Amino acid sequence: MGNLKSSTIAYAAGKNFKTGIIHPVVSGMVQASKNKVGAWLLICAAGCYMGVSMGGLTRLNEAAMKMTDRHPFTWIPPFGHWDEEFEKYKKFDEYKMLPTEERQELTLNEFIFRWLLVYFHRIGGRMLFFVFFIPCGVFWYKGYFTSLLKRRMFMAGLLMFLQIPLGWYMLNSGLHRELMANKKKPGVSQYRMAFHLIDPFLMFGIFFYNALSLLLQPQNHCNVAKIGNARLFGKILIGLLLVGSFMGSFLTALDAAEPEYARAWFPDDLWVLVPKWRNLFENPVTANFVHRYLGYATFAMINVTFFYSRRLCLLPRASLALKGIMALGYSQLFLGIITMYFRDPPVVAWLHQNFALHLFSAILWFAHEIRPLPL
Repeated sequence: MGNLKSSTIAYAAGKNFKTGIIHPVVSGMVQASKNKVGAWLLICAAGCYMGVSMGGLTRLNEAAMKMTDRHPFTWIPPFGHWDEEFEKYKKFDEYKMLPTEERQELTLNEFIFRWLLVYFHRIGGRMLFFVFFIPCGVFWYKGYFTSLLKRRMFMAGLLMFLQIPLGWYMLNSGLHRELMANKKKPGVSQYRMAFHLIDPFLMFGIFFYNALSLLLQPQNHCNVAKIGNARLFGKILIGLLLVGSFMGSFLTALDAAEPEYARAWFPDDLWVLVPKWRNLFENPVTANFVHRYLGYATFAMINVTFFYSRRLCLLPRASLALKGIMALGYSQLFLGIITMYFRDPPVVAWLHQNFALHLFSAILWFAHEIRPLPL
């Protein structure tokens, strides 16, 4: 009763969410500056989301390797020279590895469509590069950033610089058979794909979390009893989702989203490769197993977080974020099951990837709402 009473008092005191508390991220910033920087960070987060989503489309359409030109300053498609581009593609290992039926079905028009998919994915990445760095330089020069925000933008800048060479490095592996994850089918290195995916996830997290700090007035949960456990659960969820998404790249690259790889709770061929650590990243059975059980653990943790935190007197935004986590968690589990059962259908697999970022957003929002605030 004592805890419930103290939580109720904290809730009543917090209803006026203009607490006057200023977080170090925004300390000293005027409202106009906060709005400008916050809106810019939301645009950058949306750009990361679109990049991940577009990257999923290129993978599901097996389009990533259709653009064989790796020159960093190629901006214009080969209009009027598509035949030459097609013939150039045929010289690489991917085309030679295609089954005879697929080679026959790969018409010039189909090639152009897939080429343009990866082209727009690449151009989108370059545009995001400028959307981030040009305003960042301006805001930094004008003194809009606090010292804490400068450190976070520096980290985001490092990740942005890494993403373009990581993309080139990943795609280059798809031009050489010995580097491909699945030696029987065209693809890319699973290691390089995993780092190319997790990088924008981390950038998205930095952009979205800091945008919330700039655009939302803080709601103080510091006096809510047992809020520390909810904060811990939020951090665990962030870690589980990032690791699960990282391992999902290995599942994808190895074409392991198939029911036969999940034929048992504990398959007997989990550790057939030597040394054993290679099974985690090169054995499709193990990659499937790890990704599934990380999904189960995340789903269980979502339920623990929800049913524990709903008993606390959370303020309205935190409560809404918590409900969002629960709804998106069940949706993501359902999409994962459907993806596996129907052998990686493109639309469902694409939604499953996108919903990982939706769920990540809800978890970040919840963690942000209940974060510790300076007294």
